[in-house]
Amino acid sequence: MADEQPTKSSDDLGYGWAAFKQLWGETWRDTWSFLRRYWIFWALATIAVLVWCFYAVWPYDKDWLAFYRAIGGGKKSATMDWANFIGDSGDLAQYNIIVTAGFWFVGRWAKKRNWQRIAIATFIACLLAGLTCNVFRATLGRPRPSAQIKQELDDRFYGPKPKSHFHGFPSGHTATAFGTAVPVAITSPVVGVPVLAYAGSMGWARMYQYQHHPTDIIVGGYLGVMFGVAAAASVRKRRKGDC
Repeated sequence: MADEQPTKSSDDLGYGWAAFKQLWGETWRDTWSFLRRYWIFWALATIAVLVWCFYAVWPYDKDWLAFYRAIGGGKKSATMDWANFIGDSGDLAQYNIIVTAGFWFVGRWAKKRNWQRIAIATFIACLLAGLTCNVFRATLGRPRPSAQIKQELDDRFYGPKPKSHFHGFPSGHTATAFGTAVPVAITSPVVGVPVLAYAGSMGWARMYQYQHHPTDIIVGGYLGVMFGVAAAASVRKRRKGDC
């Protein structure tokens, strides 16, 4: 019987495709392991966020949106131009993948394994946060504020709806922005500060565009933070010994 070949460690796989597959597998397993290990904490945190949103924030959603528009100058203003620029740039291919690719290729060029781990962590957290949002917002069917105004819809959950103007809760752009930013902020604070600031501005922009209510933003951001913390834990766990 032939001798079994020893499994290569991630440090022996260079910085290309083989390293990507290895680091992806490690980070994916670590992320889910972290969430399972602390599932009671995350369950309680989720309940607390939802209770706070629905009892303390939801009743004032429309007032907050009107306030944002009033202090910013309204629909036809420079503030709206900025909101459109930020909000529309938050698509997966326009922001999240660019951040991930940036960390990966800089890490490859500089021979920094830790930067490549951060790249994988940002994408996994972004992916999990975005998928979770898409499942719930397509299932719950809360109208976006713009749809409520145009179609005179009540602010409630209508159940599963395929049309995007019923996909208000939670905010997918905010979830993926924070899913991308949190692993960077935890593992590389110097770079993480502007990335985290951008994630916060994404939440503001989506409200100013009347695409989401404050409750949508809070829950979306929370999902990004939850998965971001879990993915960052993998980077911190395996950082020792990385170049």
